[in-house]
Amino acid sequence: MKYLPNAVIFLTVLVLGVVNFTPGTYLTGWDNLHPEFNFLLNIKRSLFAVWQEYQGLGLLGGMGHAADLPRQIFLYILSIFMPDMYVRYFWTMLTLFVGGLGAYFLARDFVIRKSTLIGRLWATLSGVFYILNLSTVQQYFVPFETFTSHFAVLPWILWSTLLFLSGPTLRRYALMFLIFLLSAPSYYVPTLFVVTSLILAVISVSHVLAHKNVQSFFSSFKIFFALFITNAFWLLPFVYFTVINSQVAVTNKINQMATQTIFLENKQHGNLLEVPLLKSFWFEKIDPDLEGRFNYLFLPWREHLSNPLILILGYLLFAVVIIGAIRAAREKNWLNSAYLGIFIFSLIMLLSSVPPFSFIVDLLRKVVPLFGQAFRFPFTKFSIALSLFYALFFSAGALWISKRFSFEKVPQRVVLLLSGLAIFLFMLPAIGGNLFYKKEKIAIPQEYSDTFKFFRKNGKNTRIANFPQHTFWGWNYYKWGYGGSGFLWYGIDQPILDRAFDPWSRQNENYYWEISQAVYSRDLPQFAKILEKYQISWLLSDQNVISPVSPKSVFTEEFETMLVA
Repeated sequence: MKYLPNAVIFLTVLVLGVVNFTPGTYLTGWDNLHPEFNFLLNIKRSLFAVWQEYQGLGLLGGMGHAADLPRQIFLYILSIFMPDMYVRYFWTMLTLFVGGLGAYFLARDFVIRKSTLIGRLWATLSGVFYILNLSTVQQYFVPFETFTSHFAVLPWILWSTLLFLSGPTLRRYALMFLIFLLSAPSYYVPTLFVVTSLILAVISVSHVLAHKNVQSFFSSFKIFFALFITNAFWLLPFVYFTVINSQVAVTNKINQMATQTIFLENKQHGNLLEVPLLKSFWFEKIDPDLEGRFNYLFLPWREHLSNPLILILGYLLFAVVIIGAIRAAREKNWLNSAYLGIFIFSLIMLLSSVPPFSFIVDLLRKVVPLFGQAFRFPFTKFSIALSLFYALFFSAGALWISKRFSFEKVPQRVVLLLSGLAIFLFMLPAIGGNLFYKKEKIAIPQEYSDTFKFFRKNGKNTRIANFPQHTFWGWNYYKWGYGGSGFLWYGIDQPILDRAFDPWSRQNENYYWEISQAVYSRDLPQFAKILEKYQISWLLSDQNVISPVSPKSVFTEEFETMLVA
């Protein structure tokens, strides 16, 4: 029975993996990383990540590109044992298992604190809740590696930090150091590093204030020293970009058009009805389905939550979380204070339409424009941390309820079983095959692999202009189902002038305005001058690219006719 909790979490993830897997497809779309298209190429780019040569005209890396290096190396080794198309499936499900197991260890050692079988089963409830909640579904429905990695490592970061603080030995420090290092892929979007740092700051400050001695201060210093050293390889290049070029990310066309809208979408759902359920703007997203018809992205989940009984169940689960939080507040020790601090801060960041919390967030956005840009998606940045503390407080609250009603002769195991059943019922669509968006599971046509092979053999020191260039958004849809920020450059060494890179470079954005003007005015002489100006050697026209909202704007036939003429 020693490994029963591990088995429960493994079986939960295994069932999710089996029912949500579609053989013969890639898990791809929306924001995605695909190093499996050419592992050695992408590993090389991560090793030399300060300057992103392949991104259009070349630019300073505006994200934590090098941070993905540990994951890429792991996947490269993994690819020896499985087809490339299944590598991303495996990684995504692995993060679910690792995160759930981490939540179990964190709850077992620093929340429940009981080594008996029943104690470990209560901790298992935290692991299951962390895997099965609406926040997790919204992070995994259209998975992006930085968020799935953050889900996996955050419980382990907290567990190793608390283990070190409870007895600061060299062995425990080495373990924490290793976990910090392996956590790097979660910081591909560097704002998640800020979130992790804030969480560790709350824990460290609470520890120092509680113990008030030199050792507690130096232990906290060692934590942040390890955090910096293990992440310096990607953090220093990003800091350099922030100092030199961050204004570009604020003032480029895409972000000028999108940032305020995105924040308002988040704010619309940052209310007292939806945040308790961990529900967000994702439920309002519209997307063309595989037949080209526009519908809600989260349609199966919207239908599930339209059932009043399911909604009531969701609020009951939140009520148990609140009971657990209240119990933590009453116990009054430094660790519970830290838990509550992180829990409340994460809630404030999500409750962006509820005064006075909304005033705090709005003030930060006005005073620090870079804050507004970095945290325009507060849900994606803070919901994982919040869901983790939901999970911890849920098991604590359910345990208290089981003890409170022990006089009614209701065994703890009955309450435990009912709690687990409630979680599964609330998250039933995930078990029914809706953990991933159906459009994320698609077969990529062979012609793209052929294109990758062609450019491996031809024109090493050249630049590619891809077409159509019908929108500045850097988000394309394809006849065969893909919709997202793009994928060609993961398999092609040559720089590609794609709109996905415009947020980090004015020069790339200026190219777009010039080339679109020449194409849509059918000005062939001007078009030729632009090719010469930007040293473009290849024109890559993809007839699979479509525009569901404005089919004629793609201009593919007209463009190719212009070239022939």
